[in-house]
Amino acid sequence: MRRYWDKYHVPESIEETIETMERFNGEAPLLAGGTDLLVDLMNDDAHVPAVIDITQIPELNRVEVENGDVVIGACATMSDVARARVFQRSASHLV
Repeated sequence: MRRYWDKYHVPESIEETIETMERFNGEAPLLAGGTDLLVDLMNDDAHVPAVIDITQIPELNRVEVENGDVVIGACATMSDVARARVFQRSASHLV
């Protein structure tokens, strides 16, 4: 099987993500869901030095109320949203 990247990083914070991106001079793409990235790599028969998987960063997975606003993190899944108390209480028709 063809390898499309050499290293796979799973940072635990946004700061660690930025450090990793800098280490690879911006040539390591971010992986959030993977569909677009994997299709692009396969279609272009491309190779990147590393992939940075940001799905485990807590700040990006949150679904919370903050100052009266609902904040949905960039990596929050539809399942995360459906399980969030704020939607179950106030907008159950949406989930």
